[in-house]
Amino acid sequence: MLLKSQINNIKIIFFLFIVLYSFNVRSQDFIWAANTHQQTYGYSGIRSIVTDSKGNIYATGAFGGTVDFDPGPNNFSLTAMPRSHDYTNTFILKLDQNRNFLWVKQINSNWVDRGTSIILDKDENVII
Repeated sequence: MLLKSQINNIKIIFFLFIVLYSFNVRSQDFIWAANTHQQTYGYSGIRSIVTDSKGNIYATGAFGGTVDFDPGPNNFSLTAMPRSHDYTNTFILKLDQNRNFLWVKQINSNWVDRGTSIILDKDENVII
């Protein structure tokens, strides 16, 4: 007969197996990566990405300084608007299904600006 501690150990091992198996099943293949080009003192970080029904890519995050958001050979730079304590602004970036630059929008205020999540509603309007 199994002791209560042995049963608990079996449950823990089974739980860990399910968790590890779930991570393995849900892993995705690496497809592509793009880079923003920092100019002068600049930095950027993407926090959330979503795609629409046409395969367009939307991303949001934060940037500071001057950053070129066009991943191709062209240049589309934004400069973060300064505040008394921080130079970080939010961006919303749209690329087409072939990863070509379409547009980028900048949001800044007197508060901390960092896009952390992006979704599309049923009509594919952007919500951050």
